[in-house]
Amino acid sequence: MLRDSISFNDIKVIFSGSNGCSARDLKIKYLKKLFEITGTSEEIQKTIVLIDEQIIQTWNYDISKDVIREIFFESEKCANNRANKEKIDAAIEEWEALGLGELKWPFSANGIDGYVHSLNRKYELTGEEKDKLLSDNIIRFRRMKELSQFKNDYIEYLVITYNDNVIPTFGNKRGIDFYIDGVSFDQKVSKSVGGSFIDKYGTNYRSVAINHPELLAKSLYENQDADRFGADPRFLVVYLDTDLNSDEIEELLQQINFTSPINIDFDYPDNEGNIKNYTTFCYLVLLHR
Repeated sequence: MLRDSISFNDIKVIFSGSNGCSARDLKIKYLKKLFEITGTSEEIQKTIVLIDEQIIQTWNYDISKDVIREIFFESEKCANNRANKEKIDAAIEEWEALGLGELKWPFSANGIDGYVHSLNRKYELTGEEKDKLLSDNIIRFRRMKELSQFKNDYIEYLVITYNDNVIPTFGNKRGIDFYIDGVSFDQKVSKSVGGSFIDKYGTNYRSVAINHPELLAKSLYENQDADRFGADPRFLVVYLDTDLNSDEIEELLQQINFTSPINIDFDYPDNEGNIKNYTTFCYLVLLHR
């Protein structure tokens, strides 16, 4: 936990280079600012290994956090993520201008085979009509995928911006997106609450999710894909409405209580089918009107 100390792995995650700035340059920039604030006259080491050891030896959570955040807000990654605000609204305007209908996913990434199969069985349609429907929905899928990435990166920016106790990462490696109160979190975005949650709560699923986010969080952990299974702390983002603009997203992110994560106790089968119990915690953001 970063509140106590920083490890070599944490250093690798936080200071991963991106956008033309190497990990070494980021570390040196951090140490220079840290030494200036703390009045340290120590010279910065030359090799990566010694620089990492220097970061570990001089780590001070409160001061180090503020230095890293300062560097992040000056970074190209921050500028790019901030710029997604305009990209989100422009993408929505383009969708409407193209007359693509309701702003939603036409099918899931894993559902395209089933969609094409059902389309082929519409015997009342000609081959050209089926091709046109598929082409239009492929365009919708591509645009939704792009819009979702804009939103995901913008949400990460908002999380960091509106919580002084978040330490960002400079790269885009999978697994850890930021640290909240010294604990690493992976931001996971879901297009919906999931079929299992809807099957369990029926037409009332929306109000259940809003009023009992702990039930939705547990369901998401219990119904995650086996290939991507994990019981680590997560920052869960779930869409109830897919057509939110940037202002609506920002308003929702401003309301998060970053001091009270949801405690989760859930069961999950292992490769042999044996049920195992896991305990973790998470934050959950519902994107809805």
